[in-house]
Amino acid sequence: MRNCSYSSAYLEIEVSIKALFLSAAFVSCCIVAQAKAEPSVEINEMTANICEGIDAQGESLLENAVNLKSIVLDDCQDVDLAKICSLFPALEELEIHNGERMTSLAPLSALTQLKRLELTDCAISDLSALSNLTQLTELLIESAVQDLSWMKKLTKLSFVSLSSEALISLAGLPQLPTLSSIMLSGGQPKDLTPLVQSLPNLQKLDLRDMLLPDLAPLSKLGSLTELNLHGSKLQDFSALAACAHLVKLGYYGTDAADYTTLGTLRQVRELEGGMTKLRDLAWIAVLPDLKSFSTISEPIGDLSPLADSSLEKLVLCELGQNKEDIDLSPISRMPKLKELSLLRLEQVKGSSSLAGLVSLEKLEIDGYNTDSGTEQFDLAGAAQWQHLGQLILRDVDVLHFEALAGCQALTSVELKDMQGAGDLAALKKLPHLKTVELTGTFPEGAAQGFAPAVEVDQ
Repeated sequence: MRNCSYSSAYLEIEVSIKALFLSAAFVSCCIVAQAKAEPSVEINEMTANICEGIDAQGESLLENAVNLKSIVLDDCQDVDLAKICSLFPALEELEIHNGERMTSLAPLSALTQLKRLELTDCAISDLSALSNLTQLTELLIESAVQDLSWMKKLTKLSFVSLSSEALISLAGLPQLPTLSSIMLSGGQPKDLTPLVQSLPNLQKLDLRDMLLPDLAPLSKLGSLTELNLHGSKLQDFSALAACAHLVKLGYYGTDAADYTTLGTLRQVRELEGGMTKLRDLAWIAVLPDLKSFSTISEPIGDLSPLADSSLEKLVLCELGQNKEDIDLSPISRMPKLKELSLLRLEQVKGSSSLAGLVSLEKLEIDGYNTDSGTEQFDLAGAAQWQHLGQLILRDVDVLHFEALAGCQALTSVELKDMQGAGDLAALKKLPHLKTVELTGTFPEGAAQGFAPAVEVDQ
């Protein structure tokens, strides 16, 4: 599947949470370790980065670093962890990455002042040593843990991310009435009730790559506004209809028996899907509050239900891969639509009908019939887009580019690897244009002739 360029709270794509915690110093340390293939200890003020273990020289450096508050261990062993815990019992932050060579976390029990712990790529299932770390406020774990009984006393947590393919029970979650968000990934917990009972005021919940036989307990989360079920397997979505304040649902990569049950979620305002077996959009017309819908590489052929929706933002990515023609004309009957992204579409027709989008503020076309050649993207009706402020055209062959001269509200234009733009004369007299970004081949002098206030980047 080719990349789609839109972003979201859950799909931004898919940035690993652990990457957010990697400091520049840690990355530098790993580069050194890979190049030298030997133990490396680097100390910067109150932080130490340790890669490949602690040799005699590194131990000497650490013994003289009495003010260390934060340590990063990468690809180290049990003996290295034991040294760290012995030398720095008052440590406040600890990251352990690439912990495949570790067999025990027992020394951690001595770090009773630890406030932040990150443990990634670790196969250890026994996390009982963490039960004494009652000052922890941030916890990120990737391990083989089966249950959460070791967490019971960790009642000061304000950030939690747990990932384990072996997880079978959520029992043991501490009482955290002020925790507003949590990410749980992997495994097949049989019951979500412990989650609801321990975290009653959750607003954002991320349940990724899980087997979830019953979503009904989530209806007790009265403050839940956002739910991400990325990659999870479930029966249907109907139980979520009881989550009165749920406004955003992500179901990318889910394996659900019945996607028509999305139509029961009348309270939802934003749906983000993709890579599922969703074919029929009939249910979308009965969601009165739905304002945003995103789909990636799903076998959707008929877009006609969109004409009866209240959508203001629509993202269609990698449709038409099943070689069935897709007609865009139903989109033209969406008078409230403000943002439209058509990304990597094939077998598509009806672009000229989009002149009917009189409320359009942003249009993004990235890859349009580039392989199938079904039709060029027709801008003949662009003059009707009197509210269009941002235009992005990438990897597309267009007709009637000159019609953009009627888009008097345009402030930003990006053109990349496209055909049919000519000398860009249509853009050069737009009164509010501020930026033009050009990538690819354009006629000589095309970037010239814009008003002095327009920033042209080529």
